[in-house]
Amino acid sequence: MKKIGLVLISFFLFLFGVGFVNAVACTNPPSTCNCEIYSSITLDRDLLDCHSSGGVLSFMSGGETPDNPIVLDCNGHRLYASSGICVSLGDGDINNIIIKNCKFECPVSLDLAVGEPRISTNITVENNEFLMATNNWHMRLRGIQNSKIIDNILFRANYGILIGATPNQPDLYALPSINNAFYHNNFVGIDHPYNNYHRYSNYWSYNGEGNYWSNYDEESEGCYDFDGNGFCDNPLQLDINNYDYTPFTHENGWLIIDVDGDTIPDNTDNCPYTYNQFQYDFDRDNTGDWCDNCPLTSNQDQIDSNDNERGDACENLRYMCRAVEIGVIDSSSKTSFSSFVVKLFRKE
Repeated sequence: MKKIGLVLISFFLFLFGVGFVNAVACTNPPSTCNCEIYSSITLDRDLLDCHSSGGVLSFMSGGETPDNPIVLDCNGHRLYASSGICVSLGDGDINNIIIKNCKFECPVSLDLAVGEPRISTNITVENNEFLMATNNWHMRLRGIQNSKIIDNILFRANYGILIGATPNQPDLYALPSINNAFYHNNFVGIDHPYNNYHRYSNYWSYNGEGNYWSNYDEESEGCYDFDGNGFCDNPLQLDINNYDYTPFTHENGWLIIDVDGDTIPDNTDNCPYTYNQFQYDFDRDNTGDWCDNCPLTSNQDQIDSNDNERGDACENLRYMCRAVEIGVIDSSSKTSFSSFVVKLFRKE
């Protein structure tokens, strides 16, 4: 009778999502929620309707070296749990892991927290979408060092990234998370994109590029872009020890390509393959003077039937020939091609 009672209790606990379930090692691809990761896995479907306090997926091991990491590749699939955590770190020294291409939909998306006194290093979180943490935080880092958080979008949450502890937590939750790099992330519609009660120092820009913050992308919020280069002219101060020195003015600003390096994005550059920072266009045909095959004659089609680098629209104009032959100017100078040829023509 006692045995039957225990079976019934276990059944009802399982039914309501709080059963005493022994987690199993994840297969590749995973066939169930609440499994433990010991080697690289790639999802082939969404993992939905999971109930987890410890994690829908939990890393129990890391890679041996940075060149041989253990990878969780969600392959664009969703991890969903109505309660608990999407991905967590288990006990032990867990280093050299990659978490990528996931769509997190859990009250807590990613809990990268290790227990005292361990420290985890070389963790990469890239190209993920954090979609649900309305009354909680998307990502917590505790005891994480020398890691990268890049190319993610964090959307609609109370907290975006929580580093260490909150003011009401004891110091045992405050293992230092330092020397981590956060860049090319979108923080969109988040009440408190960043919380670092203990003010550990991390890097919020890399190679001159930071993150996009929807609460810091307008002049009324302190973001001015007088030179039009796609970055706020002033850094965003997160706390006394942390600054995003080059925050972007637009979401996914790092995807705007500038091939010729003249600080004008290719999608608005009137000479995308020729350096022309000042964008002079004398004939107003939307092709800049430095790459226009008829700089004084409007020809939006830029047709050059005989491939002589002189557009059909000005093929027989004598001044054009002379301007092309004489008007070779260093593009780094601040003299525009159009003003040069106009002065030459008037002089003659």
